[in-house]
Amino acid sequence: MNLRVVTKLSTALRLEWSPPSSSNTHVEFYLLKYRELEPLACMSGPGSWSPWIEVNADQRRFQIPDLLPYCKHQVMLSASTVAGPGRPAVATATTDVAGMCFVNWRSCQNFEGFKMTASGFANK
Repeated sequence: MNLRVVTKLSTALRLEWSPPSSSNTHVEFYLLKYRELEPLACMSGPGSWSPWIEVNADQRRFQIPDLLPYCKHQVMLSASTVAGPGRPAVATATTDVAGMCFVNWRSCQNFEGFKMTASGFANK
């Protein structure tokens, strides 16, 4: 089975896959789960897996909504037959930035606060 992330949005990933290559296997349904893998902009760190999502056997596309922007996500998809779920296909992808701005600085001695202002941002 070939799992691909075909579109990366700021808060969603669109997936496509091909069915298992075995011609004598009848897929009953697919099982999909996902998690935040790396904390790029996510401050929470690696997350726990979502519950399994059951996807119809005739479906070859799925969109995972409500993701955090600029986070690396891992997705697992498994075809389930009468014998049970098969070995999962795995894909990773990073959601888009969505107009976020990241600022880093070093701490200074004898410094009691900071002020940050921004203006004139444009999409480029």
